[in-house]
Amino acid sequence: MVDSLFPVGDPEWDTYGYRGFDVGKNLKKSVGWYNNGNGFDLYGFGALPGGFRYYDGSFSGSTNLGFW
Repeated sequence: MVDSLFPVGDPEWDTYGYRGFDVGKNLKKSVGWYNNGNGFDLYGFGALPGGFRYYDGSFSGSTNLGFW
């Protein structure tokens, strides 16, 4: 994957936690995200929001969050 802040092979990718600048946007589908949060889908991954489920069975973030 390409990120404009840390190139492939940069040791930053081996650390824990959030990092990178736009790699997520490069994986997001170009349509389907809330409030113009669409991406570029440069690699054909086509990430779409699915949200998450709380322990009580309710859902949240179905238009603007995705977890993989």
